[in-house]
Amino acid sequence: MSGKWNPFYWIGKGCTRMYPKEYIDEVEFQELGDDITLTSSMEGHNIMAHAWGVKVRMCFVSTHSTTLPGKPSNKRRWREVLDEDGDEIGQTEVYNKTVKRKKVVEMYFDATSIIDINKHMRQGGLALEIAWRTQSWASRVVATVLGIVETDAYLLYKKFHPGSTKLSHSDFIEAVSKGLLLQKNVGAQAARRRLQSETEALPHNILPLNTLPMYNKDSEQCIATYASRLCHICKSPCKNYCNICSDTSKSQIVALCGLKSKQGSTCLVKHIVGATQ
Repeated sequence: MSGKWNPFYWIGKGCTRMYPKEYIDEVEFQELGDDITLTSSMEGHNIMAHAWGVKVRMCFVSTHSTTLPGKPSNKRRWREVLDEDGDEIGQTEVYNKTVKRKKVVEMYFDATSIIDINKHMRQGGLALEIAWRTQSWASRVVATVLGIVETDAYLLYKKFHPGSTKLSHSDFIEAVSKGLLLQKNVGAQAARRRLQSETEALPHNILPLNTLPMYNKDSEQCIATYASRLCHICKSPCKNYCNICSDTSKSQIVALCGLKSKQGSTCLVKHIVGATQ
């Protein structure tokens, strides 16, 4: 059980070269559900090697669990119906097969199907990997992550809003899509107007470059007829400047993107924050 490892809490099924499998395989189990547990420590953390005796002996490694009795495994099975002489009569019956197990095994099987449920809902709901035909691995990763996030959001909705109106997965996707589209179109415009109103009271005013004498063709100070400079924040061409931070007498112009541009709000905020620090 020694070697390099990551000290996080987990329960995993399977074994590696560090697992004491040879010793565990020598242990004879008398009935289904018997088990054996070995413990060790590594870098101050406890490690548990646990084997559960079922039809195929299952091996587990855990850093955070217990060997207290757990809820028994209950599986539905079918078997042939026999007559008084022990002969089959061509009929089957359903029965529940119960096998004892420790808490460490119960915790593992309670959580092991979660990833399969998530994948099934992701591929059967949003299914971005199917709808988004691409040969780019980066695009595929984005599609997968978006699908996982959307599926997790739906599962959280079902868990924490049990009394609300029940939505199917497809209705949830439609509601989220419409909300994002409206937020993009309406929310961005509202944020831009709010930022513009908030910055009006600040000691920073954005004015067009063509109001400067150096860009006025009728002025003696005119040096160019096309008013354009590079924004000192994003280095993109812009047609505005901050008249408070600029010194027109020395031709020191602090160019900024306008609020109507895509990056204008961000450039103005960064300029104000930088000027006040």
